[in-house]
Amino acid sequence: MATRVLPRSLSILLIAALVVSCGGGGGGDDETSISGQIDLPPADQCANCRNNGVQVVIIGPLYNAPPAAPVASVQTDAAGNFDSGDLTAALENYAGAPDTNGDGRRTLIAVATVNNESNAAIGGVLSVEEGDGSDKTFNVMTQVACVATVFLTAGSAGAGDPGCLVRPSCNDQPEGCIATVDPDTIEQAQIDRIEAAAEFIDGDVRLPGDVPSAACAVIDCTAGGTRAATEECVESAFDA
Repeated sequence: MATRVLPRSLSILLIAALVVSCGGGGGGDDETSISGQIDLPPADQCANCRNNGVQVVIIGPLYNAPPAAPVASVQTDAAGNFDSGDLTAALENYAGAPDTNGDGRRTLIAVATVNNESNAAIGGVLSVEEGDGSDKTFNVMTQVACVATVFLTAGSAGAGDPGCLVRPSCNDQPEGCIATVDPDTIEQAQIDRIEAAAEFIDGDVRLPGDVPSAACAVIDCTAGGTRAATEECVESAFDA
């Protein structure tokens, strides 16, 4: 496939949106926490990237707006592991990822910048239950799903519509437009479908330039995470 390299200004804009907006132990009883490991891909997919001693920010997506400012920031250890600690107090008055349906779950994103020069990032999206610990391995697959989630909640116009069209309303929009969704409606099953689609191409996605088009491929092939994707669809959409 042809190399897709976004202009540096757009790459910086996307990473900024994620930072101000994409194994390990969890918190104790009744603690809302996120833990995990930043898993690096081969060097040809993420040049000069590292996972040790990097900052992981926890952010909440918003509906039809860029994600909110970080609710927490934590540094990884020498093996790329991190633990947010108890987020209960910080989330109490946090504007990001509001629990609009009152089910005690919030859609949150954890993301680390693994190369400050290229702005390559590795993160993921989680459906976090209040009073429980969430653990995840973060890799290329989850990063693609992370950016896909930002597009699905905030729209893709700010990224230049890199292969998909996500808008607050699809009235008078071209065929194939997908309407944005409230982040609180994104359930674990939807996240799983988006990640499963991203897995078909995770060995071909170079960070950071290929991530937006990969995110669009999985959005289109899962209809925004509402159905399972086929490998043929995802590969074809990504190579287009």
